[in-house]
Amino acid sequence: MSRYRIPGKGRVDHAAPVRFSLDGRSYTGLRGDTVASALLANGVHLMGRSFKHHRPRGAVTAGSEEPNALIGNMQKLRAGLVAESQNKWPGLGFDLGAVNDLAYPLFSAGFYYKTFMWPRAFWDRLYEPVIRAAAGLGRAPGEPDPDRYASRYLHADLLVVGAGPAGQAAARAGLRVMLAQGAIEKPLVFDGNDRPGVMLAGAAQTYLHRFGVLVGKRAAVVTSHDNAYFAAFDLADAGTRIAVLVDTREAPPADLLDQARSRGIEVLAGHSVTATAGRLRVRSVRVNRVKDGQVAGGQPIACDCLLMSGGWTPSLHLFSHTKGSLIWDAAAQTYLPGETIEECHVAGAGKGLWGCGAVLADGDAAGVAAARALGHAASEAAPQAAHDRTGSGEALRELPSDLAPGLARAFVDFQNDVTAKDIRLAVREGMKSIEHVKRYTTTGMATDQGKLANINGLMIAADTLGKAPPQVGLTTFRPPYTPTTFGALAGYHRGSHFEVTRKTPIDPWAEEQGAVFEPVAQWRRAWYFPRPGEGISADAFPHMSVAECRVAGIPARLFRLSFTGEPGFEINVPARYGLDLWRALIAAGAPFDICPYGTETMHVLRAEKGFIIVGQDTDGTVTPADAGLGHRQGQARFRGQTLAVPARHGGAGARGAHAVRQRDRGALARRPRGVPHGCLALLRPACPHLAGDRARGTCRRSVSARAESPGDAGKRAAHGRVDACAGRAPCPARFAITPAYPLRSARP
Repeated sequence: MSRYRIPGKGRVDHAAPVRFSLDGRSYTGLRGDTVASALLANGVHLMGRSFKHHRPRGAVTAGSEEPNALIGNMQKLRAGLVAESQNKWPGLGFDLGAVNDLAYPLFSAGFYYKTFMWPRAFWDRLYEPVIRAAAGLGRAPGEPDPDRYASRYLHADLLVVGAGPAGQAAARAGLRVMLAQGAIEKPLVFDGNDRPGVMLAGAAQTYLHRFGVLVGKRAAVVTSHDNAYFAAFDLADAGTRIAVLVDTREAPPADLLDQARSRGIEVLAGHSVTATAGRLRVRSVRVNRVKDGQVAGGQPIACDCLLMSGGWTPSLHLFSHTKGSLIWDAAAQTYLPGETIEECHVAGAGKGLWGCGAVLADGDAAGVAAARALGHAASEAAPQAAHDRTGSGEALRELPSDLAPGLARAFVDFQNDVTAKDIRLAVREGMKSIEHVKRYTTTGMATDQGKLANINGLMIAADTLGKAPPQVGLTTFRPPYTPTTFGALAGYHRGSHFEVTRKTPIDPWAEEQGAVFEPVAQWRRAWYFPRPGEGISADAFPHMSVAECRVAGIPARLFRLSFTGEPGFEINVPARYGLDLWRALIAAGAPFDICPYGTETMHVLRAEKGFIIVGQDTDGTVTPADAGLGHRQGQARFRGQTLAVPARHGGAGARGAHAVRQRDRGALARRPRGVPHGCLALLRPACPHLAGDRARGTCRRSVSARAESPGDAGKRAAHGRVDACAGRAPCPARFAITPAYPLRSARP
């Protein structure tokens, strides 16, 4: 039996030992243990490394609010369980990643927004690969989940969330929905509050009473609330020596001081803990006297664990999802439930009550009132709590310290390595809203969602802003509240049951014909019926693919690429086979009305899609509007602006530019009437008003043309007469329309 386990105590089976391992080392726990309680029973506090700084971390709590050893608290022990710590290499005791802790000034709030901006080329080659490799905690399983999950809707007259005193009292009376989720103990913020062995006072009580485990043999306690006294008394009665109890208040309740004195516990009122020491586990604390806001010199006190308590934060996560309002209680320095539009009631510690007697009475009264409103007979049970432990305390942002603000490593969010200094820096850098502070520093993100970090972070941000906490706001709590496996969320929706498949009456026939199916709305429909020798799909032969094959019996390389922006292929064969291949392609395409196109069409289609070739398309004949980029053209004057202004605005397009490249909007010149988009207007014979190659080639002048007959418009090869051009009229030229792709309609 471990020297930290108390024989016969707790709700574990002391006659049923369970073997398990952590990082390859074997340990023994008891049936009913969690991984964390079993490790603590073996004197192990070091359970992992922090995410950003790789600082040694241990259990802080005993529940789902745990920031450092979440799986340890939630995973029940079973025989043969193999556990691994995370975020370390090569080992937990010696982690090379701890170099980050030495360089912590470089990892201030928002450092990733400031650090990885230069050199630009480093992002793809260095920054992103390293960040992606470091991101995340743990490993997702690669094997199939062996468990089976199912779900169903349950309808009840009474739903109680929470099995504490208030919840049990409400269940006896009868209420539609009762949220009795209790409250979460609040950590204190001071330098070194994250070392293994530093934990909440209430967690130490849970490990003692539920699992029969002492979290240490020589404990120090620091508190601003009465609750820590009760934890110290329980541990002292169980055999732990309390080295010191540090109370930030000048005058703690006299009855608590008397009980501490009777157990030989030294209480230092009006003092603060300003630092801790110890590499892999806390070994001592530094205690300083605080008088009138001044922090005197400190003295070290040896200990093997440090229990802290900053009071309690009502758990309002589910209540906030009922669209209920939250109100700030200035006396308690926390948020409490306000009004809700749903049939929901919060009872007990969740509404700020303290002590078993108070929460029992509140739950019973609420349940009776609701039962009577529903027409049921109910009477108050008048529950009594013997030896009740009530109490109060004061709320603090950070403990008073003798350290310079820039040197204190006082953690607010243990999971994300966020310190009080980070929050103050975020505010100074312009983060005024608490939601902005959350995202800039990552406070309260991941699984925390405001359980431990929110109130401390809010009060520090409000103090820096010089505002009251409710003026700064509260972040949104996101589910799930406790870790939930994806299997439970997916249920039976896996494999062929992932989605309901609705089949048409002809579905069996289509399946027999080898159809490939796709979802259409909520139905499975035949996508296509593949046949041997048919076209190549984009999935089988994606863009920029290449393959060796034979085309028309000729050895060839087939490329999936395009110079027009449209789906296309390129076939490479030896030059001596070029003409034979061309004739074979034209013959094969004749039944499909194949239409060859030239380089001008290729340039038009490419330019219209914004793919510019420097030199070829930047010679003054292509404008931003040609390339579909007119909307990005600024209004300020610039060199070459005259050439870039559309014709309707009086630019160079009015005197001469492309006639058939232009889209209707922002066109530099009018397209000949009857000439659809993507077609070429070739002048035959040459226009006498155009010079050189342009007179013999494609019209690049502003022309007004019409089809010679209405039936010509929209054909794959139409002819027309030029009415006028940029030169003199009439013009003897004629034009021929050659489509770049199949025409749908012509625009007269």
